[in-house]
Amino acid sequence: MKGYPVGALFAYRYAGLDTAGFPLVIDPKGTTYRTNVNTLGNPVTALMSSDTSGLTYYMGTSIPTINAGLSNRVDFGNFYVFCMINYYGGFKVRVPRPNPSANRPLEGAGNYWKTKGDEATTDVQGLAAYNSANSNNAYNYADKYVVNGDYITLADLTLSYSLDNTAFIKRAGFSHFEVKGQASNIFTVGLNKYNYSAATNGYQKAYLTPTYTIGIFTNF
Repeated sequence: MKGYPVGALFAYRYAGLDTAGFPLVIDPKGTTYRTNVNTLGNPVTALMSSDTSGLTYYMGTSIPTINAGLSNRVDFGNFYVFCMINYYGGFKVRVPRPNPSANRPLEGAGNYWKTKGDEATTDVQGLAAYNSANSNNAYNYADKYVVNGDYITLADLTLSYSLDNTAFIKRAGFSHFEVKGQASNIFTVGLNKYNYSAATNGYQKAYLTPTYTIGIFTNF
C-alpha cells in the first residue's frame, strides 16, 4: 500500500465477543460493531472493507528488518565443531486462531463460545460465527493476535574429524581425508509468548524439518 513498507501488516481493532459469540470490532472513537451480518448493503460490511473507517490499522511490517548471524568453530585435536545461529527481528506476525472444525485443531479450540456469558472467559468465537465472513475476518485478523515476530534458529551444527595424520591415509596417497556430519534447521525459538515463528509457521513443532548429511572429503 502506498505510504507503507513492503509487507505492511494491518489488523482489526478487536473488542472481544458479543453475547451471541460473534466478534466485535471497535473504531478509534470507541464505537463497537457486531459482525454477525454479511450482506453487501450492511454498514458494518462497508466499514470493515474500508481503509479509512479506523476499524483496521497498521501493525508493522511482516518482513524481518534485522538479520543477524553468529558462527563459531572450535578445534580440538583432529576434531572440530561448527555451529551457526541466526536471528531475525524487527517485524510482526499474526498467530493462527483456534478453529473447532479444523482437521488438526489448535489448543483451546474446544473452549469456544457456547452460551451467553462465555464471552467473559473465551476469545474463541461461537460455531455460528464461523459461517460469517465478517466474523471470520475480525476473528482471524484481530490486533490482539499480532505479536512480535522475532525468532532465533540453530541453523547448522557440524562435527568433523580429520584423518590426515593417519599412516594408512598417507600410504593410500591422500593429502586430505575428512569425515564430516552435519545437521541443518535443528531448532527454532519464537520470542513471543506463543513460541510462534514465521520460520515454522505453526505450533505443531518448534523447528523446521531438519536435514542430516554425512560426507567424506578427500584430496589426492
